[in-house]
Amino acid sequence: MAENSKVGDGDGGGDGVSASLADAAKQHGHSTAAGAGVVLTGEYRLPRSSVALPLQALGKGSSSVFTAPLAGTLQQINVLDQFHGTWLPDIKACNTASAICGYLAPALAVVAAQATVAPCSASSGQDSPASEALPSAVELAAVLRNVAAVRPHVRDAMTFVRDCRERYVAAHRCRFAAARDAKAYAKAWVANYEISDYIKHLVSRSTEAAASWRAARTTATTTA
Repeated sequence: MAENSKVGDGDGGGDGVSASLADAAKQHGHSTAAGAGVVLTGEYRLPRSSVALPLQALGKGSSSVFTAPLAGTLQQINVLDQFHGTWLPDIKACNTASAICGYLAPALAVVAAQATVAPCSASSGQDSPASEALPSAVELAAVLRNVAAVRPHVRDAMTFVRDCRERYVAAHRCRFAAARDAKAYAKAWVANYEISDYIKHLVSRSTEAAASWRAARTTATTTA
């Protein structure tokens, strides 16, 4: 995961708040100093039996009643530092906040999906069944630590959110009377609904691309 991630509500944020997140990151062992590695290698494990969830969290009653301990292990594998200078060119280009957890989260999800879902079979034109030999957590972490693979998706998410916010500002000028209001909105943390909108955008784009591919293949087959 991109450690110390926090997704805002879309109304706050800005670099002032992002700075406090950077301070929190440093306290947790992350350095924003030049030369510090963008790849994180820390891992944490916790027996699930040591964690009991309040039933209220599941919508089933009083918080004084807890679920029975579950078997298994909770594991956190850190992969990339969201506060590293590697991301600065993208942050500046897209005019976003310096805390980029809201962009890293969907970017890592896309890369993880690409690593675990079998691609379309060009030979049959049908979706291939998911491979039984899925990557292990360690293997997947290695994929997610590949900055070159993750960064384009981070930039794509940043561009999508920036464009959506710019359209919103243009359509609601009365809510952004002062230039600082529009600037603060541009640099606000990414809201959950914005991440959801971006994922839906990706699904739509993927569906359209698949339809175009199938249509082109059908045309080529008919011509042949």
